[in-house]
Amino acid sequence: MKEKYGNPEHCAVLDGLRGFAAISVVLFHFGLWLRMPGLACNAYLAVDFFFCLSGYVLARAYGGAGNQGPRFLGFVIIRLIRLMPLMILATIVSALFVALRIGVSHRLNLLPDLGLATLLGLLNLPYLDAAGRIGGPEVFPLNGPQYTLFFELVVNFAWFPIRAREPLAVAAVVTVVCWLLVVVFGYGGDRTTTFWLGFPRTGASFFAGVALFELERRYRVAQQFRWIFWPLFAAMAVLFFDPQAIGVAGQFFWIMVVSPLLVLTGSATPASGLPRRVCLTLGAMSYPVYVLQYPIFSWVDGVFRITGYRHDLAFEAPVALVSIGVLGAAAATWIEAPVRRWLSVRLSRFAGTVTPSSGLEQYSSDLNRRFKSDE
Repeated sequence: MKEKYGNPEHCAVLDGLRGFAAISVVLFHFGLWLRMPGLACNAYLAVDFFFCLSGYVLARAYGGAGNQGPRFLGFVIIRLIRLMPLMILATIVSALFVALRIGVSHRLNLLPDLGLATLLGLLNLPYLDAAGRIGGPEVFPLNGPQYTLFFELVVNFAWFPIRAREPLAVAAVVTVVCWLLVVVFGYGGDRTTTFWLGFPRTGASFFAGVALFELERRYRVAQQFRWIFWPLFAAMAVLFFDPQAIGVAGQFFWIMVVSPLLVLTGSATPASGLPRRVCLTLGAMSYPVYVLQYPIFSWVDGVFRITGYRHDLAFEAPVALVSIGVLGAAAATWIEAPVRRWLSVRLSRFAGTVTPSSGLEQYSSDLNRRFKSDE
């Protein structure tokens, strides 16, 4: 029964991959923020893995649902409840830091820009041509990584209405078209100059994940290739932490081949006992760590600057990493989980279902329940 399709433990390894990718992205950003070239310099490619994994997981949960499950409004509410609480918290925390910095520097003329950046960040809308002194040219100047969550929701809402209409054919066509656009025009999404390139980049990986799920659902192909998961994971780790930046051809190979195969084979790779616990822990922490990394780092770095410390990777990076993990766990447990429960109850009649909390409190109860089958 453990291999029954849809069993929660079936995708435990994907939770572990999500957590590993999130931590890798944090270290990549540390390399940029602390001016340490060569630190996880290819881990930005984890973003494409996130999109592919999202396509697979959402297709698994809602794909081909027809009249079952939530309608479009319900799906929108479920996704917003899932992503927005910590996103809003991250925007507020970052805005407070920038406001303090503006006050200290007496650049009060930046307050209108900050106000607009805060409003757009709270609504998860991009701020094109934002002033550099408040975080531009990032399209989410108060929380740079948030651009991925904007594109995530856009592709989610575009996919849901068409999910039951020849899902494999549609997903395959959209994937190929987006891949071609990425090859011709490149990809980006995080800055004003590359913002529009984020749409094909997201579509390529997300719909590849949808197509993978449809292939697995129909033909059970994952078991046949499960043996290559661990070599692929090793390649992922080497790639992310290679001090040399990968070339364009390598980027495309990752997006089109390695990342999708990781999702497919990871979905069929079993995990039990301690490895499973580790995977679920990493999965539970991945979103808080990812969405809160920038505002928490900003405050930690600000304290270091005030106290006279220089950018020292060996000292500041561990402090920032621990702070992100601890404060992310606290936010998920004491802020996100209660807010999501409250919203789920209030909005359940629109959503058609109650969204479980993604906080560590909910994770702990799920963990204890699921592990009983291993004993």
